[in-house]
Amino acid sequence: RLEDLDFGKLRAFQIVADQGNLRAAALKLRLTSSAISAKLARLEEIVGVRLFERGPKSLTLTAAGQRLRGEIAPILA
Repeated sequence: RLEDLDFGKLRAFQIVADQGNLRAAALKLRLTSSAISAKLARLEEIVGVRLFERGPKSLTLTAAGQRLRGEIAPILA
């Protein structure tokens, strides 16, 4: 449901994409890593695609994640 999409989820997505990991994003946003992870999981559920490839200590954008990042950049600027 697109009405569930909000600034907080998009901002968390953008910061994780910039930082490359949950811990750094959590520090920047002053949230827990689990809170950030929950926001990302919900965002992926809303858009219906996986946005990150998850590695042991890092997250890398998928092609869909790269597209979303480009689309929301003007909104979050």
